[in-house]
Amino acid sequence: MGKSGLRMVRGILSGTRREGQAPARTARVFVLAVCAGLLFCPPAQAEPVRMALVIGTDSYERARDLSGARADAEAIADALAAEGYALYGGGAITDPDRAQMLAAMRGFARALPDGALAVVYIAGHGLASGGASYLLPADDAAIARREDLPAHAVALRFLTERLAARQDVHSLILVDACRANALAGHSPAAASDIVAPEGGAMSILYAAAPGQIAADGAGGTGPFASAVIAALDDGQASLTRFIHAVSQDVLARSGGTQQPYLTQILAAPEHPAFPAGPDVNDPPS
Repeated sequence: MGKSGLRMVRGILSGTRREGQAPARTARVFVLAVCAGLLFCPPAQAEPVRMALVIGTDSYERARDLSGARADAEAIADALAAEGYALYGGGAITDPDRAQMLAAMRGFARALPDGALAVVYIAGHGLASGGASYLLPADDAAIARREDLPAHAVALRFLTERLAARQDVHSLILVDACRANALAGHSPAAASDIVAPEGGAMSILYAAAPGQIAADGAGGTGPFASAVIAALDDGQASLTRFIHAVSQDVLARSGGTQQPYLTQILAAPEHPAFPAGPDVNDPPS
């Protein structure tokens, strides 16, 4: 209640009844109505919790080492932190072995409260087999054939199943890894990666379409990471606008050789400020 309102209430309480004025009982009713309005006004809607998991792997026991995945992950972590995301593990998780990667995914999903906004970014080597995407951990020495993937790589579905089980969570998974591979009998499609969420929505944006190579940003951030950071910096708040901006940017940066690929299940309408956070310079609605 403003100062003028308080003065008005005090005047009603302290004033004597004169001709044309309301009786004291009416004044008391007015004051009670004002107080009731203050008590029962609905509180402002709290902003949902924003959390992010960022993983980048450059060094491998068997696969060719990369030179930009760690740097991409660290740059993405900084960009997400600037948008108000709490980073699981305190920052980018770099060069994890399989056990560490699984533990990070499991712990991140468990830490999400109902209704959270979650972003996951994973950079490194990826393989596809049997309609599923696999991420290579740093300790990949045992992976020589596609039959080795389930036991020694990390299935993307391990993460999506756990995110989908969280109530009303909006999740965006950014997979900065190619899914072309040299293993015999591989299938580049990844139809089984996504899982229908319990409310909310799930979107997986791959840096490259099935069978394409996701360029490594040697000496700097790669095309996909650069496009993600640019879209966040530009305030592409809605998911549709963000995905469109990233896709067009990657196409331009790669000269048309790399096309991001989206798979998505929307069990609820898009959140108006996801993945980018609300602009602090915007006037309140």
